[in-house]
Amino acid sequence: MHFDSVAQREQQRNFMVWFQRLLQSEPEQIACQISGKHRPGNRLIAVRWKTGGYRVTYRVTYDDGFQAIVRFAALGRSLHLTEKVENEAIVLQYLRKRTKIRVRRLLGVGKIALAPYIVEESVEQDLASGPFMDSRIELQNFQFLLTLKSAQSATTLLPCNENSLSFGITCHMNQIAFSSY
Repeated sequence: MHFDSVAQREQQRNFMVWFQRLLQSEPEQIACQISGKHRPGNRLIAVRWKTGGYRVTYRVTYDDGFQAIVRFAALGRSLHLTEKVENEAIVLQYLRKRTKIRVRRLLGVGKIALAPYIVEESVEQDLASGPFMDSRIELQNFQFLLTLKSAQSATTLLPCNENSLSFGITCHMNQIAFSSY
């Protein structure tokens, strides 16, 4: 498949037009109305929380302390937005019911003129990316060790002891990096 820079520019333009329209439509009020529809409450306050590659997200806080997340699928970032949101909701419900993976409770799914949306309960938790970030850091440390090996800067090795290593470098990685010494 060849990269299509014209299509990419057009999709980026679609996203910018959609995003400007969203911002002109008082999205905080819309997020409060949508959240209130799926979980009634009083004195709702919404703030833009995150904007990712495929969505714009608002965190809605209720007067009783409850927090909900309203995620709008962004036009110009994906095709078949309604189907994408519906499929995501089905997967989230499945994961929540049938696995031990911590998944936010789904409050509702719907579609308004601006975009399809998902409303979820906001739960403070470790990010799902945590294990991936740990792996990336471990990989960076491993690459650092390989650089040391190629520079042959280490002349002696200490016995392999997991407790003596630092920077998240595992004993196995240490043995691989310095196996020729």
